[in-house]
Amino acid sequence: MKLTRLTDRFYTIAVSRSDDELDYEDGLCDNCGEECHTLHPIDEVKLCYVCRMYYKLMRKHRPCNYTSAISEFRQRKVRKCPEDMQDIAHDFAEMAQYVEVNGNDSEPVQVVQSPKTKCHEETKAAMRELTKVRSRAVRLECTLKAQRAEGLMSGLDSYRYLVSKEDRRDEEGSSRRDRVRGSHTWTEEERIIAFHCLLRYGRDFDAVAEVLGTKTSDKVKSFYTDMKADIDKLLEKEAEKETELINSFDVEKELSVDTSKTVEVVNLD
Repeated sequence: MKLTRLTDRFYTIAVSRSDDELDYEDGLCDNCGEECHTLHPIDEVKLCYVCRMYYKLMRKHRPCNYTSAISEFRQRKVRKCPEDMQDIAHDFAEMAQYVEVNGNDSEPVQVVQSPKTKCHEETKAAMRELTKVRSRAVRLECTLKAQRAEGLMSGLDSYRYLVSKEDRRDEEGSSRRDRVRGSHTWTEEERIIAFHCLLRYGRDFDAVAEVLGTKTSDKVKSFYTDMKADIDKLLEKEAEKETELINSFDVEKELSVDTSKTVEVVNLD
């Protein structure tokens, strides 16, 4: 008798289950908070299959901690942003906001533009700043080039001044040498040098004056005229010595090849 009643009861539950499956939806169970693909509405309460079977058999809802289940489900499903990315996410959300353009309605002509985000405005501001920096760099480059050119010109001017100064000094030195060459007095050292130069170069007065550097060829010629007797004697002696040396020089003897002398080998044994 009891077996028949249980069989009829399970049969009734199975039939009602097949009827309820025709109307289902996904979501959370109102009793246990578990996520399921099929929710069964019973007395305006959407239950999962386990809670529904428990309610069918026991005629009361299955005991469970609904609050903890819901919080656990939310913690499991909701992804938390890492702490190191929260600032980036906030900045991204802030940059994605549209900028409100305060238009003046009193103006006769109004220009309608597409809404611009804050990121677009920040990009335009950065581009303007970059343009300013580039212009400053170009101006600085032009200033440096001008300063370099000015420095080169000042250096060239100073170089010209030094060259002109050296030229004036050379001119003064040459004029001083000319004045010295114009002197008629002879020092003892100049006399000795002129005497030896006349012995060396003969009557080439220009060469002697070039060696002295303080007398002209005319002064050397006048010196030779004053010392002609002594200088001619010495020149004649030098000429005689050269003639004797030339005559005593035997060309055949100097150029002849010495014959090899015979060597006698003595045996000491």
